[in-house]
Amino acid sequence: MPRLLTPQQLRDGTREALHDFQDRKFRAYAGSMLRRSRYYLALFERHGVRAEDIEGIDCWQRLGLPLVRKDAFRDDGDAFELGTAAGEPDAAVASYRQFVEQIGALPAVVPIRSWQRLHVEQGVPAVFRDKPAETAAQIFQAVFGISGVFLSGGSSGVPVAVKHTRLDRQLFEIATRRLHAAMVDHLHALEETVVSATLYPQAPHMGFWMTTWGFEAIAHTHIGLSGAGILPTERMAELALQYGVNVYAGIPSYFRNRFVPALVEQAQAGRFPMPRRIAITLGGEPVTPACRTEVRTLLLNAGAQDVRITGGYGASESRFHLWYECVEGSGYHSAAPDLVACRIVRVEEDGHWTFLPDGEEGLLVQFPLDGAGTVLAGFLLGDSAVMTHERCPHCGVQGPRLLRVGRVADLAAQRAIMGTVEFKIRGATVNLEDLREQLLRDAGVAEVQLLIRHRDPSDSASPDELVVRCAPADADVRSEEMLQRVARLTKRVSELTPLVELVTLDDLLGRGLKFSWLVDQRRREP
Repeated sequence: MPRLLTPQQLRDGTREALHDFQDRKFRAYAGSMLRRSRYYLALFERHGVRAEDIEGIDCWQRLGLPLVRKDAFRDDGDAFELGTAAGEPDAAVASYRQFVEQIGALPAVVPIRSWQRLHVEQGVPAVFRDKPAETAAQIFQAVFGISGVFLSGGSSGVPVAVKHTRLDRQLFEIATRRLHAAMVDHLHALEETVVSATLYPQAPHMGFWMTTWGFEAIAHTHIGLSGAGILPTERMAELALQYGVNVYAGIPSYFRNRFVPALVEQAQAGRFPMPRRIAITLGGEPVTPACRTEVRTLLLNAGAQDVRITGGYGASESRFHLWYECVEGSGYHSAAPDLVACRIVRVEEDGHWTFLPDGEEGLLVQFPLDGAGTVLAGFLLGDSAVMTHERCPHCGVQGPRLLRVGRVADLAAQRAIMGTVEFKIRGATVNLEDLREQLLRDAGVAEVQLLIRHRDPSDSASPDELVVRCAPADADVRSEEMLQRVARLTKRVSELTPLVELVTLDDLLGRGLKFSWLVDQRRREP
């Protein structure tokens, strides 16, 4: 069978054909590669399952295998790395060769898009193609040797490393080129010169690198900017106009509150014009209607004629499984259903779970079909979603599409599902349980309440604020000293600068039967 789907299959494949492809590929992957993970080797032994018994994704439920929660990954992330199970490198290479024998090697060239002025494809090194001449040691290094790391839950106390190999890098580039090609199809159709820039922070997080790798392939020119404070925002805006950047990616709050106002100010200064057509894809936090409206209005008033703002969805743990809107409100298309399969499940209070059909809301769970490095199969991403495989009325693609997706908001449900409590604040995933525990342990406080709110309570698109309300354990401690101690510790743990409020323990606990240590006051838009 082919290892990857063709562009035509990705566009027109039916749900049944896709699931058949995914089941056959997952059968080969589980029977050869997944056993190279310490975690899954132990899981299979604990439940009396042989890897070769897994004949498809549905077998995960039929064989009684549990879904994997985030706390299991956080507690021992290295156990999920392929190549860590007992056995010499030769055994790992034999597993990879078994996988290739069943589903095929990567092709020499992976087609992505072909436009009038630009042809995009992915060339694949010989070591990943059929019958490579390299030795077993060279194949092991290319397939299983760790070559890069992203951080999961990047601001959550002790971030967990999501590792990738040279093989994974190839798969990353295939997925991100597909995604970003879809983002600029309309510009290439009009034979516009595409000049791109990513404004995600340059950090060991997925957003910056995915957009950089994708833009470098699908744009005529890519400008190496970054929203990490390396250059003042005003200077980046000036450079963007100077080079005619018309395609951007970044975090919504940064775009709306800092970059776009600076871009408009520079355009109004008259040195460089605003491009006629602009495409923006935003991710890392929810893209609200208010954010889209304000960004679009500002750019149109400054001289742009056509502004398209779409959202992207992904997670470090999903690696190359990226999702994108083709137009605003389309739902999120899967860019790589041949590399990672996603399903919707219902999880009961006792841990039992079932797959759900299209159209029903449940929890998003993933099953990798390819790659090495950190592999998380049967993994709960912590997001609630509704999926469909109907043909998109906007772009015509028939494939997996998330009609709705978002973090599980109820704290008890989130803890039961993920084993922890995580929130997105200013685009960063923050483990608030870890933050609270460290404040209680190290900050000299008797109790802590964490409050998340918008800087402007009436505007759901205004920047997030983290407020730390704490009751000092020592009534004699100086207020200024306590404020600085709590602020420093919060900044070190979460990378966020908080507002700190000192209150009495009675005021913090109130008179209710239950104390709410976490309060999220942010407005939710439909």
